[in-house]
Amino acid sequence: LGVRPPTPSWGSILYDGYTSIRSAPYMVIFGGLPLVLATLGFTFLGEGLRDYLTFQFCLGGKTLFEGVNELPPGHLLRVSASGKYTIERYWEVYYNLDWDHRAPYFEREIRELVEESVRLHLRADVPVGAYLSGGFDSSVIASVASGMKPDGFMAFTGRFTEGPAYDESHYARAVAEQSRFPIHVRDIGVQDFIENISDVIYHLDYPTAGPGS
Repeated sequence: LGVRPPTPSWGSILYDGYTSIRSAPYMVIFGGLPLVLATLGFTFLGEGLRDYLTFQFCLGGKTLFEGVNELPPGHLLRVSASGKYTIERYWEVYYNLDWDHRAPYFEREIRELVEESVRLHLRADVPVGAYLSGGFDSSVIASVASGMKPDGFMAFTGRFTEGPAYDESHYARAVAEQSRFPIHVRDIGVQDFIENISDVIYHLDYPTAGPGS
């Protein structure tokens, strides 16, 4: 959950988006669309473009390109030794209301789940840091991670230099000070935006609905 799925290129596969693949001359799996386009070239898919212009994202595993499908969230692609492959759902969210417990129980459960997730994502053979915006999500993650890795953990944040109204780095600094880990602040000005916007678009893979990306 929260990790971008790989982007399989189905070739001329007839794929219904969720359950099975009926015909498969070839399949290539990529970690992102730039690799797909650089390797296979592309043709725009009108239906995917219509989805994006309507909803600001593509539906049902479609992308903006003909013959390129995205593995749906909560699904896995299983490939057998014979080359047969299927798509299977491995996770589903359920909204079953729990009326049997009080607030302290849910607080403890949320804390344990967050700590478990952060602990799993800290597995690495290189130093691990965090991007800290000062918002709620990144502040919780960085604080928990720094407690699990008290030595060597550090955070990074960007500071817009157009004036105090655009600078929220003081929130990130407050979190770093409270949790006692170093933070590196990178100033971002107009020229940085002009020089790097092409690279940003490339690494995002898709057009994004929110300017915060």
